[in-house]
Amino acid sequence: RITQPSEYEFLFHCFGKGRKTLYISTHPRFGRLQFTNLKASSNIDMTHFLTILRKYLDGGTITKIHQKGHDRIMIIEVDHRDELGVIRPYQLILELMGRYANLILVGDDGKIIDATKRMGSFESSDRAIVGGAPYTFPDSFEKKDIENLSKEDKYLSLRKEYEGISPVLEQEITKRLDNEKPEEILNKIFNSETLFVYEDDYHILELTHKNKDFKTYPLMDGLDDYYKDLLNLERIKSHTGNLMKVIRRELKRTKSKL
Repeated sequence: RITQPSEYEFLFHCFGKGRKTLYISTHPRFGRLQFTNLKASSNIDMTHFLTILRKYLDGGTITKIHQKGHDRIMIIEVDHRDELGVIRPYQLILELMGRYANLILVGDDGKIIDATKRMGSFESSDRAIVGGAPYTFPDSFEKKDIENLSKEDKYLSLRKEYEGISPVLEQEITKRLDNEKPEEILNKIFNSETLFVYEDDYHILELTHKNKDFKTYPLMDGLDDYYKDLLNLERIKSHTGNLMKVIRRELKRTKSKL
């Protein structure tokens, strides 16, 4: 079952060996993909995109979840049986690009069915995100794979050189290259099952350059703990914002009548 608690959030209630809830967020600040144990809030009114997701994916089987290289793009592969009994593969692609974050449903022909944010060719010279357009990945700017990291890279801008490097990870790797071998750093990044949670940040590596206290959690539990209060505040802000819009609109109408 697929639900949508807010404008940016989607929940896939999965059943297999036990129950799991796959959480997808396209929020500009809190966007992410994770399995969550947090209790879901009530569903907002049915949206067009939720209707599309239910039509093409509800009752389907998630066969694979993978990342495009080391970029902020996740691909969820889903097999779904249509009304004729034919199993068709779909891709639900999550692009975590800040305020440009998007969730895009792509059919077995490689064409876009719909997206949370549609964008015509007149808005972007790179690609169109509209129904019927072929899906193409965002430009990767030909950055190198971080697995090619070397000692000499400490003198370079890692964000400009390598794909998928955030400012905080750049600082941490640069610091660690003073005392650790590149392969040791990469092994910790790729094999970590721990989330190091700080007051204002988190990472799968201990952020030694911060020199601050932290708590450790299993990955998904850590994400739940970090975001639970932030999400509640954001939902309240969203609901009160919508309420204020209604109040302003009604005030405007009343004034026009006077």
